[in-house]
Amino acid sequence: MKAWSLWQPWATLWVSGLKQYETRGHRLSYRGLVAVHATATLRPEAREVVAEYPEFETAFDDLGTTLLDLPLGAVLGIVRIVDCEPTEAVIDRISDREATFGNYGPGRWAYRAETVEIFPEPIPCKGAQGLWEWRDPRGNE
Repeated sequence: MKAWSLWQPWATLWVSGLKQYETRGHRLSYRGLVAVHATATLRPEAREVVAEYPEFETAFDDLGTTLLDLPLGAVLGIVRIVDCEPTEAVIDRISDREATFGNYGPGRWAYRAETVEIFPEPIPCKGAQGLWEWRDPRGNE
């Protein structure tokens, strides 16, 4: 199965469905299932962004967690990437909260996903850059 490593808190927000789009500077042609992996470290920038925008704290409240309690270095669940559009095409139809959770600047791409499964317990593993292959130790393909 394809996997994608994201920094926290964006990994948790995306796999939980509280963040519908993941934004990047490049287009992705892949559509289908993707295991969402949280990177092994929490970047200092994440703390700054979370402190600046109350939408993050509201999302953590919805999830019953805090930034410092989010899992690291593990696969959190599975999403299905269903679309990839220019950010300019989606910016007028997303909520303010969604806009806060991504970089919707011009020339970027928004990958829309649907949550397929959130694992009851994160599955520890090392990640990689870009899309990479992950074998589900539970035996699921």
